[in-house]
This record gives sequence, C-alpha cells and structure tokens, in this order.
Amino acid sequence: MDLLKLIHEDLQGKDVVFIEEGIDQRTKEGRLFLTQLASFAEYERELIVSRIKDGLAEARKKGVKLGMEPKYPQYSERVKKMRNEGLTWKKICIKLMINYRTAKKAFDDGCR
Repeated sequence: MDLLKLIHEDLQGKDVVFIEEGIDQRTKEGRLFLTQLASFAEYERELIVSRIKDGLAEARKKGVKLGMEPKYPQYSERVKKMRNEGLTWKKICIKLMINYRTAKKAFDDGCR
C-alpha cells in the first residue's frame, strides 16, 4: 500500500504521529519526512520488481523452465485410447478426474 495514499485518503481528517520515530504529520517537517520515506519505499519497490524481471529473463535465456511441470503428458495415451473408443470428453474427464483442457491437451499431445 502506498504510504502517502494511506495517509491522504484512508486517514483523511486524522493526525498521524509516529511517537518513537518523532514524526508528526501535522508539522511541515513531519510531512516532508513522510514524503521522503514514501519516495524511498516506492523506489525500493521498483528496484525489487526490476531485479525480479531481470532474473527471470536471465533464467529464460539460460533455458531454465519456470513453473510446474504440466500434468497432461501422463494422460496422453489413456485419453487417446478412450477417445478412439468413442467416449465423450465429459466421460473421459470424469473417469480420469481431470478437466476438459487437460484432457484436450493430452489428446493433442498424444496425436503428434
């Protein structure tokens, strides 16, 4: 949550005072300090996002597979066989306890 948005919108009409830090939003110095804190927090958040994106791009460039392994390949043969026997997609999904998209991907993968 954006600190300045929280103070200006959600706490509108209320005074914000950080006693231990000595920050009082009612004074011009306190508002200045809160604005600086919010700016640094936003900058840090953007740095984190940038580093994550750079890391993911580097991993992809090196060929690292991200995310879970797809589960449809384990069903390819069974779905293809059941479909060739004339079973409907609904019956295949119920028997194998998978959803339609998984069954369809498994069938398409098995036909290659």
